[in-house]
Amino acid sequence: MNLGMDESLKDTNSNMQDKSKFITDILDYSMRKKVDDRTKERLINLISKEFEKTGIVETEIIERLSRIEGMLAGGDESQKKEKGFSGKFHKPKETNLLLDYFSSNEGGIKNLTHAFNLDFIEYETFINQCKNEFKQGIEKYPNVPDALLKRIEDFAFSAEPKWYIRKGKEKIEPKLGWSEPSFKEWYKTEKKHPWYNDKYKNEMIIPFRESIRVRSDSEYLYKLTKETFDLVFGTAPICEIIIDERSLKHADFYTDVDNLGQAIFEIFSTIKDMSIKNFCNKIEVGFHTDGDFKVFFITHIDSVSTKRSDDKGFLGGNLRTIKNKLWGLCNYEIHAKFPDGYFRKIILTETKDEVNGIFPINDTAKGFTHILKFY
Repeated sequence: MNLGMDESLKDTNSNMQDKSKFITDILDYSMRKKVDDRTKERLINLISKEFEKTGIVETEIIERLSRIEGMLAGGDESQKKEKGFSGKFHKPKETNLLLDYFSSNEGGIKNLTHAFNLDFIEYETFINQCKNEFKQGIEKYPNVPDALLKRIEDFAFSAEPKWYIRKGKEKIEPKLGWSEPSFKEWYKTEKKHPWYNDKYKNEMIIPFRESIRVRSDSEYLYKLTKETFDLVFGTAPICEIIIDERSLKHADFYTDVDNLGQAIFEIFSTIKDMSIKNFCNKIEVGFHTDGDFKVFFITHIDSVSTKRSDDKGFLGGNLRTIKNKLWGLCNYEIHAKFPDGYFRKIILTETKDEVNGIFPINDTAKGFTHILKFY
């Protein structure tokens, strides 16, 4: 009877190997033929169902799918965001360099948000200069997230601008921009930069500037952190938050501020859920520089991971959402105590040697720490 069971198991494994080879052949073909991401996702889902039919336990399914997805992605490709960034790679340095056009260039894009240094520039001359700079920028830095590019295009070049900002739960659409007809008429008539008009300064220029840059002059990171904490935890929070107020108020860097805010929301939401289970009720938030990086961290004090550092199912739920929100904006890693030790687990990086890396750290980690590294 045992012999029969052994033979049956061998047959099952043989069938799985054949099926696995067939599936990976299909996925390899789909990669070479550039099948769209939605079709690839459907293939992965179908594969998962086929594996489940064979009675393989969940962890094995995850391991098999992980290997298949790795084949599908391959090398740097695994750093692509799962949805909405087809053909692009996680390159936060490029995002920083493109957004830096808004402060470092002489004229052109810089003057979309800053008053002219010298004389007034006629509309067509100015906007064409901006278009040329923007085109050169996206050719030079092709991996900037699409959402950021669209925000810039809407603000600068769209007749019907749809860029937006968030205030708490509220989504605000100014519907103002450099190519919006009424603004163009005003500009050509008044012949002055919108910075010198209260309406356009306060409803168009400043909101856009705050959507692409965490600014120290408005103490924005501190305000965003406090606002998001209150949004998640409400007026009677179950967690105490300890903020290095001075460091957050002095933080200054370019990014997609809306996506950063949503990532912070997800981090706090994860901590809230965990605190109910593990009774760890303190959060520490801080900011510092480390070489080229500006490091923002959120620590759930005394909280530990319930999954091993190499668990294929670690990156699920809120963590996957956080990764997607931060894709192309910053490098992202977790420092924590896992069941198998203290580790630094890499979620997003542009360094090839660190992709999906797990590195030992000392045992002084204060808790489960989210580390966001911006340029």
